[in-house]
Order: sequence, then C-alpha cells, then structure tokens
Amino acid sequence: MTVLTARRDAANDLFGPAEIIPMRLGQVVIERLSEAILDGRLKVGDPLPSEGQIAAACGISKQIAREAIRDLAAMGVIQIQQGKVARVRSLDAEPLGRFFRFAVRASKEGLGEAVEMRRLLEPPIARLAALRRTADDVARLDAILQRMQASLLDIPAWIEADLDFHETIAEMSGNHNGDIGRAFSLIDAAAEAGVEGRVLDVRDGAAIDALAAELGEVDIVFSNATARMTPESDPVAVVDEQIETSNLATTRILRAFAPRLRAGGRLIVVASALGTLDKLDPGIAPRFAAVAEQDLDAVDALVEEWRRAVHAGDDRFGSWLNIPSKVAQVAAVRALARRRRDADLAQNRLIMALCPGLIDTGASRPWFEDMSRAQTPEQAAAWPVSLALADTFDPAFYGELVQFGKVLPWETGVPVAV
Repeated sequence: MTVLTARRDAANDLFGPAEIIPMRLGQVVIERLSEAILDGRLKVGDPLPSEGQIAAACGISKQIAREAIRDLAAMGVIQIQQGKVARVRSLDAEPLGRFFRFAVRASKEGLGEAVEMRRLLEPPIARLAALRRTADDVARLDAILQRMQASLLDIPAWIEADLDFHETIAEMSGNHNGDIGRAFSLIDAAAEAGVEGRVLDVRDGAAIDALAAELGEVDIVFSNATARMTPESDPVAVVDEQIETSNLATTRILRAFAPRLRAGGRLIVVASALGTLDKLDPGIAPRFAAVAEQDLDAVDALVEEWRRAVHAGDDRFGSWLNIPSKVAQVAAVRALARRRRDADLAQNRLIMALCPGLIDTGASRPWFEDMSRAQTPEQAAAWPVSLALADTFDPAFYGELVQFGKVLPWETGVPVAV
C-alpha cells in the first residue's frame, strides 16, 4: 500500500492538478511526460507511473493512457517491454532514422526532403564542432579526408569515409555518444541508394548485355554516350568511333534495357535538335523515315551503309557526321516505340528521345559561335531528371524527340543556329 501511495503521489507530481487544456486526451500524457523528462523530474532509467495512475492523474481512461505510452515508445522517448515497467530511455537517433526512412519511401520527393532536413541540422553542429575542436579532432578529420580523396573511384569506400566524417563532426560538437552522427548515417541508409560507379564501354555489346542481365529489372535508364569530335575532324578518321559510340550503342541499349523496364519506368535517349528529318539532305531523308517505321535492325543496317559511304568518300549522307548520327538515334527510338506503344502506355512506361538544349561543355563549344545562352550541365539536367522521376508524363512524349517539354516534329524539326 505504501508503494501504491508513493506512486500515486509521483503521478500527481508529474501531471499536476487535473487541469486539462483543450487537446487530444492522449496528447496530455505525451506533453506532461515530455516536460517531466526535459526538466529532469524523470531521468533515463526511471520507471513511469502505471497506466492506472496516469489515467487517474489526468482524468482519462486507461486505454487512452496506454495509447499515449505507446506513442511515446514509438517516438523513442520511453521503452516498454512485455511484463515490465515502462522506463525512460536514452534518446538516440533511431526515431529520426525511422522518420527519414518513411519520408524516403512515402514519395519520390521524400529523399529531397530528407536531404533538406539534413542541411538544416548540420551547419549548427559543424559550428559547435569548430568551436570545441581539439588538435586530436583535427587530426582525425584530416585522416578521414585523406581516405575520401584516396577513394574517389571506389564509391562504397568513399561513402563509408563520408559517414565517418559526419559522425566525427557530430562527436566534436559535444554529442559524444554519436547519436546525431548516426542519424545522418541513417539518412543515407534510408534512401537505400546503392551508389556504385561503373565504367561501361558502350561500344562493347557483350558488356551492355551483361550489365542488363546483372541489374535485372530497371526503373530509369538514360543513354547519353557520345564520341567527341570538332568541325575540323576528318570524317573518315572519326566515323567508326562516332557510329559505335552514339548509334550502335544506342540500339544495343534499347534492345538490352527496354524489355527490363518496370511498370512506371523511363528509358530516355539523349539526342539533339539536329535529330529530325529536315536536317538531312532531301534525297536521303526518306531512307531514315522508312527505317523509323521498321525496326532496330533496319536502323542499324542504314547506319552501316552510311559508314561505308563515308569510308568510300561518298557524301550523299552529308559531310557533317553529327546530323545523320542524331537522326539515326531518334529513328531508333521511334522504331522501338512503335511496337511497344500500347503496352508501355498501359504500364506508365516512357521511351523517348530528349534534346536537353545547348549546354556549355568542351564538346559543344567548338560547334557554336555564341554560347551566351548556353546552360550549365546542372541546369540542363533539371528538366530531364524531373521528367524521369515524375509519377506521370504526357503520352504525346512517347516515342518522340522532346525538348523543354515540347515535342519536336519528326519531319520539320525546329531551327538550330550554329
């Protein structure tokens, strides 16, 4: 009886007079217990009053008290075990990790939101770490940075070093048990993004097939391989590399990955506004139009004919390799898409060619006199990435060449200033 009386007094001390402010009844328990923990009346390891005592002190039912305790346990504030008294637990990063895991899985925007939250949390922690640093701390950070520098080509090793860096910063800030650092690690783990760098020679058909088989089903594929050349390049000297890298590689990727595209998947070939029929000589344009209505084998056959013509000094395909190369890429997309359209649209799958617009890179500068309106690579990537991650797309994009959200007409295209 004495114990019961003492615990009833403890409950009354924790929850005070039965003055219930307007809020969800269970929230009363959560608020009062949280205050007791924060002001030190309840410390780590202390037992909570029983459900009955909490209910009596707050003027609520035992069921509501029980639900509130479960909510606190889910928040990581208290620990409950079957047959044992609920106790205040040591706060750690796991509840934050659960939040980020849910945020990432709940929507495609969740990862971005988690990263934004991390950016809000880290600067003040870094400031504290800088104020409280010791010589040993600085030496630890320097060693970790050297590991990061040494592992630039080893993505898993780099990520491990990056996590060590953030945990060390958190510890330097005064969080010696590493909870905050582990929370940041959990943000990365929550995304479950297995970032792994690969070097894929797209000229090697067997390598493409092997990668496709290893990955199995896929969600998003961007095909963006190209061979660099300049206006001064000898067509005979560079045509083989151009065709193998930009054209035959494109059809290989389409063959390998289109059948593995999951429902809701995106397969996007990065091409150019030069990839429309009007950019070709009128005498050869119908040949490309015809293969686009056939299949990938027909496209490859025409590309091989173009290769032989260039080596023979025959310029009926034109003297500028970029144009037949880009038109053939778009023709390949159209040839594949015409056979898959109905099935893909029914499964929210998108196959299309994309022109990102003029981008200020070393590959494009030799071809354009005026680069004042060119995009940075980061700017150019924004719309394609948004398109790939969006839940839906305009069905008019399917099988077409698209630039800045508009379909470029296959027959007439748009003017391109060079």
